[in-house]
Amino acid sequence: MPAQINYHELQWLDAYRQAIREQHPDAVVKMLLFSREGVDWNQHDYTDLNLLLVVGDDAEKLQNPLRMLGYSLSDPPLTFPSITTLTASEWRQQREMPHSAVALAERHGVAVAIP
Repeated sequence: MPAQINYHELQWLDAYRQAIREQHPDAVVKMLLFSREGVDWNQHDYTDLNLLLVVGDDAEKLQNPLRMLGYSLSDPPLTFPSITTLTASEWRQQREMPHSAVALAERHGVAVAIP
């Protein structure tokens, strides 16, 4: 389970979710917020948000644009996201790999709704 996110992180996450809804409403099928094992976010003055986006297989070409959209909304050093994007097929393949971003996100992550 990730550490509680602060005000700046929440603002960024809300802006990112809204931008995805407006610009690519049907692309993302899953969003997980997670922290790296052994990392205590409270030890930093900045954030290291880790986000996993799973896009539909038909939205593969949007993986990089979705990452760039999130980075464009960040405000270093207050928010510094790390965004991993996978297609649904890639996500299914990596679920079984114990040290993959997918396995880590599913073990320690929190699903984020994109209504």
